[in-house]
Amino acid sequence: MRTRPAGGCDVLIVGAGPAGLAAAVYAASEGLGTQILELTVPGGQAGTSSLIRNYLGFPHGVNGEDLMWRAFQQAWLFGADLVLAQGATGLEARGRDRVVRLSDGGEVTARAVILASACRTTWSSSLTGRDVAGWPLERAPLLLETSLPGVFAAGDVRYRSVKRVASAVGEGAIAVQLVHEYLAEPAAPSEP
Repeated sequence: MRTRPAGGCDVLIVGAGPAGLAAAVYAASEGLGTQILELTVPGGQAGTSSLIRNYLGFPHGVNGEDLMWRAFQQAWLFGADLVLAQGATGLEARGRDRVVRLSDGGEVTARAVILASACRTTWSSSLTGRDVAGWPLERAPLLLETSLPGVFAAGDVRYRSVKRVASAVGEGAIAVQLVHEYLAEPAAPSEP
């Protein structure tokens, strides 16, 4: 854990709740250089729950803090880098790079970004996939892709999200698969 990003990365994940930690586990385990920004503490709203009773595989419930701590450890063991006390205050494209402005005035560059913060720091109700308007490329946006190509939203931050821990975890995992698809694309001349 650190309080400053370690430089550029393949995928930057904004938010360390269920969606962000799931994305970090899958991204790091699949060889992507992964950093997670978290303004407060890992776990999100799920981490404050004393008992999550409807999470698959735990018929008697699971402590939210314990579940999120295990997810954080798993992401870290796969090589994800958690940056605490740093929020994202802005996002822009610079060619194929995505640049996230940080709450301390710095910035970090990534090849792709996953917005997974439920904070209302900027990204509230991100439109994705078929709901995106003003799409700049010839291809259609990918399932969880926002209006900025290479930027994906997962979990409670996403418009029409289900607001369940299991669906947030699933969307975090799906977002990583979509990042792989995006990174495999050749650079398009019409890309912003």
